Parts: sequence; C-alpha cells; structure tokens
Amino acid sequence: MECSNTNNIHNSNSFENHEDEEQNLLNISSASTDTIIVEDFNNKKSLQKQPIEYFTPVNGTNRVKRSICSREYKYNPLSDTNLRSHLGFKHGFCWYLYPSQIKQRENFEKKASVLPHVKKQLDTAAIKCIVKDGLPFGTFRRPGMQNFLDVIKPGYHGPSRQTVRKNLDKMYQERRCSLKEKFKTVPFISLTTDLWMNSRRHHFLVITAHYYNEHYETFSDVISFRSFRGRHLSARLKKFIFHEIKKLEIESKIFSITTDNGSDIKSATSSQEFGIRFSCDAHNINRTISTGLDLWKKTTSKSKKGETATVTSSSTTSKTTATSSSSSTSKTTTPNEHTHDSDDDTEKSRLVDVDVIFDEWVNHDENYLNDEDDGDGDYIPTLGDQDETDSCSDTSDDDDNNTTLTQSQKDSRIQDEEEQEEIEQLLLNSDKFKNKISNLFKKIRTLIKMITKSSILTTFVRNEIKRRQIDLDVAINPDGNEEKTKASDFINDFYIRWNSTFIMLARLWAGQQIVNDIIYSPQSYVGLTIKQIKKIRSLQINQFEWELIESLSNVLAPFYFATKCLSGRQYPTLSLSYWTINNLYFHLTNEKPNCHLENGLKNLLLDKFNLYFITNVTREQRCAKLIAAYLDPFTLSDLSAEEINEVESMLMRLTKDISNSKKSTTSISSEHVQSQSGSSSSSSMNSSKPSKLSTINRFRMLCRSSSADAETAPKPEQKAKPFTLKQEFSFHISTSTSTSSKDFQTYWNENKTRLPILASYARRYNCAPSTSAASESAFSVAGYVDRKQRASLSTTTLRYLMLLKQ
Repeated sequence: MECSNTNNIHNSNSFENHEDEEQNLLNISSASTDTIIVEDFNNKKSLQKQPIEYFTPVNGTNRVKRSICSREYKYNPLSDTNLRSHLGFKHGFCWYLYPSQIKQRENFEKKASVLPHVKKQLDTAAIKCIVKDGLPFGTFRRPGMQNFLDVIKPGYHGPSRQTVRKNLDKMYQERRCSLKEKFKTVPFISLTTDLWMNSRRHHFLVITAHYYNEHYETFSDVISFRSFRGRHLSARLKKFIFHEIKKLEIESKIFSITTDNGSDIKSATSSQEFGIRFSCDAHNINRTISTGLDLWKKTTSKSKKGETATVTSSSTTSKTTATSSSSSTSKTTTPNEHTHDSDDDTEKSRLVDVDVIFDEWVNHDENYLNDEDDGDGDYIPTLGDQDETDSCSDTSDDDDNNTTLTQSQKDSRIQDEEEQEEIEQLLLNSDKFKNKISNLFKKIRTLIKMITKSSILTTFVRNEIKRRQIDLDVAINPDGNEEKTKASDFINDFYIRWNSTFIMLARLWAGQQIVNDIIYSPQSYVGLTIKQIKKIRSLQINQFEWELIESLSNVLAPFYFATKCLSGRQYPTLSLSYWTINNLYFHLTNEKPNCHLENGLKNLLLDKFNLYFITNVTREQRCAKLIAAYLDPFTLSDLSAEEINEVESMLMRLTKDISNSKKSTTSISSEHVQSQSGSSSSSSMNSSKPSKLSTINRFRMLCRSSSADAETAPKPEQKAKPFTLKQEFSFHISTSTSTSSKDFQTYWNENKTRLPILASYARRYNCAPSTSAASESAFSVAGYVDRKQRASLSTTTLRYLMLLKQ
C-alpha cells in the first residue's frame, strides 16, 4: 500500500489532469463552503482520489505539502485526518471530511464568533462576579451555565477554574497598589483588627482601615486578611500587624485601632505605633449583659451516677473553654480580673460553628419529646390550670364562707401578694435574683430547643406567627418606627452573638399566647402525643416569669439599639459612642415608678456597666470620644457646657502643640489645602442616614433621655476673614444647632473652608470606629467564602478573595 501511494505521488501526469479541477474548487469562498457541508459527503465510493494524492513529499522528511498554498503537514500512512481537514476547510473539498470533523468545524465557527478583546472583557466581568458573590471557580463551566451562555452569547464558554485562579493574583496585586495610591492622599486612618479560625483550623488575622476623603465620605476597606501561623503571642501579633501596615506605607497616618478585650490582641495593640487603642463597645455591651445577669453561669453538673453535684464557679472557668462570661469566677474575684479572661474564651468560642452547637446547660437527649415520665401521663394541662398551679393551695376553709369575693378572686389576690413578696425578697438578695434569672433562662432555652427540634411544633409556631404577624409587629415595635418584624420562629441566644438574648426574649414575649397554647393546650392546638405532652408540661411559664421576661425585654431593648447604632460603617461612630454611653447610663440610673423588677435588673447591670465603660476606660480614650462628640453636630447638642469647655481647652492645647511641630504643621496645612480644593463639589447624603436616625431616635426614646435637641438658631453671616480657633469654636456651636446641618458629612462639606482647623480634627477623630464590627463582618464573609463545599481553597486564595471582595 505504501509503495502504491508513493507511485501515485510521483505520477505527475495524474496530478496535471486534475490541476484545472483544483483551481476551480479553490475559487469557492469560505462562506459557500460552510453552507455545503452535509452529513453524506464522506462517501468513499464517490472519492476519485485519495487525500494524499493532492500533496507532494518534502525531500528528506516525513512531511508533505500542497504546491498551491505551500502549507506543510506531517504525513502518517496510518492516519490522514490532518490532510482531510486541510482539503475540506481550506480548499472546499468537503467530501473528504469525517462527520466528527464537520462537528468540530461547527464548534470552531461558534468559538471564533467571539472576538479576543470581547472574550477578555467577558472573562474579567465573570471573574469579578465569582469574587463578589463568593461562587465556585468552575461556576461558568457547569452544564446549566453553559446552556445559558450559549443562548445569550453563542461561542462564549466563560472562564475555567485555571483562568480564574491565574487572574486572582494579578487582581490582588492591582488592588494592593490602588490602596497604596489612595492612602497617599488620606491624612488619618483608623484600624480594626481581630483573629478568626476557619473550619479547617487555619487562623487568620484581619485588618480593616477606616478614613474620610476630602468630601468627608466614609470608607471602610479590608487591607489585610492573612493566615497567621504559630502561637498568638502579643509580640508576634504586634510585629505581624505593623508589618502589614508598613507595606502600605501608612504607619505614620494611624490614629487609632479598635479591638476586643482579648489579652493577646489587647497587649499587642496598646503601644504607640497604633495610636489610641479603643475597646470594642459592642463587645463591652455584650459583656455587661452576660456578666451582669449571669446569663451563662454553669451552676450544676451531673456526676457519673446521675446525681447532681454543685460545682464552684472558679473550677467551671478553668475547665470550660466555651464560656463567655467572667461571672463564672468566684465571688472573691476582683472586677479587673473579670475583664480579660472572658474575652479570651470568646476568642476560642468563635471557632465553633454556631448552627451545630448545643447549649451545655440544657438537656441534650435527642428523644426528650418521647421520653416516658413517672408522672400522670393521662393529665393534659389547660389554660385554666395556670392559676391553680401557681396559686397557694393551703387556703383556709374559713375563706369559703366569705361571700364578698369569689374563689378565683381570692386565689388571684393571694397570688399577687405572693408575687409581690417574692419580688421584694429577690430585690434584697442579688445572688438569689441572679439564680432566678438563670433558672428562667434555662427553662426558656430548653423550651425553644424543644420547639425547634420538633417539626410539628416548628410548623405550628410558624403558622401561628404568620397568622398573627400584625400582633407581633405591634408587640415588638409599638411605635411603628422600625421595619416590620420578619421573624419566622423563635430562636435561642448564643453567648458570642450580640443582642441574641434580647431577640430571643422579645420574640418569646411577642408570641406569649402561642407559647401558652403549646404548654397548656398542646393536644388541641398542635396534636402532640401524650408522651410528648408530659415533657412540655414541666416547662410551664407562670405569670411572674412572664413579667420577668417582659421586664428583661424592656431593660435590654436600649442595649440592642445601642449596638445597632454603634455597628454602622457608613457614618461616624466614635462620637455616637460617647453619646450612647451617657444615654445608657441614664437608662440604668433612672428608676421607673411601680416597675420594681425593671429597677432591680438595672441595678444588676449598673455595676458591670461602670466596670466596662468607666473604670476600664483610660483618660485618653475618654477625651478622644468627647472630642469626636463635640465635632459631630448631631451629638454636640447633648453636651453640657462643662463638656464643651473641656473640649475647647483640649483642642487649644493640642493646636498649640501641633504648631510647635513642623511635621504636624505640614499635615494640618496639607489638610487645609485639600479641604479648600474640594470645596466646590459636595457629595450626596449618605443612603444609610434615615436608618441611622431612626435607630438613634428609637434608642433615645427607650433610654428616656432627658436631653433634648437644642433650639434652632440662625446662622451668623459668614465673614471673608479667616477665623481664629476660638472663633471657629463659636461658629461651630452656632451652626450645629441648625436641624438642617445634623448630618456629619453634609455639615463638614458646607463648613470645612470656614473651619479648617476643626475640620482637620473632625477628619482625624471621627474616622475611628467605636466597634470592631468591620472585622466581625469580614469573618462572616470569610466563613461563607470558605464554606465546606469549597474546602479545597488554599489560605492564599482566601486572602485574595477577601481583599478583592469590596
């Protein structure tokens, strides 16, 4: 066969006989070639020549070429698909093509329909989509997505996993360079930082930067999210953080850093390299509530024989790493010793998946709804049994002869007297009061867990909440100032989740009737079995406990809204911190008449509040918050005359010190120039302002703050002559009283040219966040990006994704 093929190649006469035929076929255009490809072209009976006959050998090689186009191909006697492809696609001899080659040609045409620069644009947009939404890298190569892309853009297949991964490094470097360039024009930067561990036990340290531009727009960026290996020693943490900010060349611009109270991170960030260190107010609020009320104090433990043995609080602290409360220390522990241990435990508890954790203080038996009880199994409690259960049963027989009051009225009166006596005893003994609260929370958590673990109860609760949604909205939000309640069921609190205790109590109190239906009439409402009813019957909530739940909700509500106010990232929060602390203090010290339970709860919280927000706060931290409150027109109106005088005195001294420093003077001058250059353009109001003001107004109302907004005063006529610092004080005080200038960004955009010195201080002090919410938010995002379905992500890839996900 090989010999005959060679003879055919050298048969010049045969080649010349078909020369004219080939020339005619070469005139066929590529467009016409595409239209004549059909399935039956590859009919061997119709082939007059073999594909090799159209080619001539290249001397000394195993290659052949066409004399017309001089294109060389490798020749293999066992396969001539490359020759057939050349004849069919280049010269229009379509009958030489195999069916697979025809299909390949169709795919090639579709692929060629997307121009290279268009494909690059589409790939870039697709990669940004993957980064922003936290999608798997192979999303655009999945069958469903391929069908979708084939409809909207035929021939485009999206980036592959390798393409995405290859571009991440480039995008990361570009992001780092853009941040470095942006920070060159920013005079003051504040940081937050925190530690986190993912599900594969890799530790990460996050750093976020907060600053204002020349138009006083707030920016919050993740500037570092790196894997941290080794022990969390304060010296290593300090070196790590400083190395990160030094690479961005912002070490001389750092004004403050905000962290939690973990002993390692606190020690690492307390040096002057990071400016003023602020303790996260949201963490402190959570610590005030949990330790003040002993919400997570473990008082008993079961021995191996099933007997209950009392354990000391100090031993609980040493053996339990998941505790979040320093209240588990012994009574002889000093207040300062409380502060650090609990936040160290909080660091450890942050590692656990909240969705799969169980309370250590409730029954973990998965079959507790079906367990048998030694009690009367045929008894089904009803709503009418509540009074009988809670009332005193030893009433005298002489009371039956009393014709003035009915028996139910007598029982009600006796119950009220007993409840009042119990309240008085609890208020006189704080330890007994805390134990009562602890037992109530244990009952509530057990009940809610039982409901969430039972599909029947969960369905019933959700249906009832949906049916009574209007009532729930009124109960939780009586004034209608907040958004409608979207709760679908009851939730359990968790010790490191801010405000979760208040949310649990508020939803439970709003759904009081639903809970009573489950406890007192479960069979008629829900359809549970007798065995299940016996378990629920032990968790009856009496009238006094409902009153305690209501009082707890009322007392904790201001703390909930305070956390919401201080957790914002699009408005200044350091000024709100000073204002919020004052309002919370007023809330805790302002007793309400005829509300003995609420007043008692406030007294329990006041001691811990003083510890975290007054005793442990340094003078430097307090002065910085006071200056920030003075420079914010919203909070300025609530400052007293003494506080205003104190701030002005501090700013006078600070300005004098800056004027003596050449470097600082240059910084102030450059800031003044930037303010003047940006005076012509003003940005729009921040979109978060309505929500912010609504939450703040709700918080102020709940605290029943006695401070009122200052009356509106007319603005003085602006003078062309520059103000002295004292004149800036006067102008600032007068203009801040105007209600139209309450927004921080709008106010300083309007007045930065008239108040250049104060504007510089406003940009310096008010960029500092009062909470580490930005770092906590980054952890939530990282947890989603690094979810178990994407367990193959490396630490480097996660770092890229977190920095690019802005």
